[in-house]
Formats: sequence, C-alpha cells, structure tokens
Amino acid sequence: MTCGAIMTANPLTAREDETVGEAAARLIAHRYINLPVVDGAGMFLGMFGIYDILSQVIPKVALAGGLLPNLRFMGDDADELRKRFREASGRKVGEVANRDARVVHPDTPQVEALRLFCEQHTTLAVVERETRKLLGIVSYWDAVCALTGQGKKCCGAGRADPELDRFNDFNPLLEGGSKFAKQISGRGNGRANGNHEL
Repeated sequence: MTCGAIMTANPLTAREDETVGEAAARLIAHRYINLPVVDGAGMFLGMFGIYDILSQVIPKVALAGGLLPNLRFMGDDADELRKRFREASGRKVGEVANRDARVVHPDTPQVEALRLFCEQHTTLAVVERETRKLLGIVSYWDAVCALTGQGKKCCGAGRADPELDRFNDFNPLLEGGSKFAKQISGRGNGRANGNHEL
C-alpha cells in the first residue's frame, strides 16, 4: 500500500505569511498537533505545530542538548508564559516552521511512512515529486487505521477531521496540553470538537 492510498487529501494548512498567533489559534480550535505550511501557490514549505509554539516560550538555551537541566532561572508563572507567547505571536509562521520536515510522495510505500513516524514522531506531508505541491498528509491515525485494516472508519466517529494528529492522541508527553493552551492563549471558556474543553 502507498502513502497516496492512505493519505488525507486537502488537509487544513497554515500559510507562511500568517502569524504564529493565528496558526496557534487554528491548532487549538481543532486540537491538532501539526499543520503543513504552504505558500500562496500551495507548495509545501514545512510543518508548524505545538512543539514550535512551545519552543517560542522556552528559552533556546534550555533546549540546547540538555546543557541546562532545569529552568529555575525562568520562573513558573502563567502570566510570564502568556507574555512570552504574546511576544512571539506576531512572528510569521514561515520564520518558525520546521523546514527540515521529511516528506513522502503518493507512491512512497506505507512501510516507509511507518519508519519515518518512528524516527521523527510527526505528521508527514505528501507532496508532488517535481513541484512539492501539497497533496495531503499521512498522520498517525491514517497509518494506524490502514495498519489495522479498519480504513478511515476506525477514526471517524465524533472527530471534525480525524486524520490529523490531535493534542492527546498517541502522545502522552502532551497530557494536560489543553491546560497549557488555555494558559498561553488567555482563553478559558472556549470549546472545540464537542465536549473537549480548551
């Protein structure tokens, strides 16, 4: 089976020229982990997601290969975290997107997508080989549904767009992620996808 056979076509995207704040609001509203980033012609440029948002809040020195074992110098104040997010929210998505994100093609075997998931733990963009035009994505859900033989029906119940990765799906590192999203956005009473409170 190929990535073209299991992909989700026409996925929700982020534009390179929109702000981090705008793209973050879309991630939170739909409870996605990643969005493919495209230019005005629909060409794939990279991925933008929750970890890109978090890396705007945490100082770069704290992410430098374990050189700093704790963040005592930073403090753990929700207002300070929101302030850091507000400062970063005006940046363009194109500036902070992961432009090294691996891609697959419609004829890429499914097993290669599984290998890439194990290697890099992120949604994969499916692009045209010659142009890098975004055709779709292969998410964890797409791969697992195909792997179990249940097809798209295994992830369709009650999901607005089940094929994209969600905050807490398959990712225990993001447990409580919605609480953090509520803190950094300063919004505590919004709802998305039915009963999932942000």
